[in-house]
Amino acid sequence: MNSIQLRALQYVKNTNGGATKAHFLEDHEPIGERLWADLDGMIRQDENARIHLTEAGEAALARGKAG
Repeated sequence: MNSIQLRALQYVKNTNGGATKAHFLEDHEPIGERLWADLDGMIRQDENARIHLTEAGEAALARGKAG
């Protein structure tokens, strides 16, 4: 996990369910699509298309902060 990926996970956590995939992609241009793909399984979309960390995303973020 690199620093860009960790910052992206922190972004998702900080939005607290207030962002969508479209927000994520726009806010991480020009690498948004690639970053989204790299974080597959660590971010989920709820029934309202809002994004949240999965357990794997929370764990990766915690490991990154500790390391």
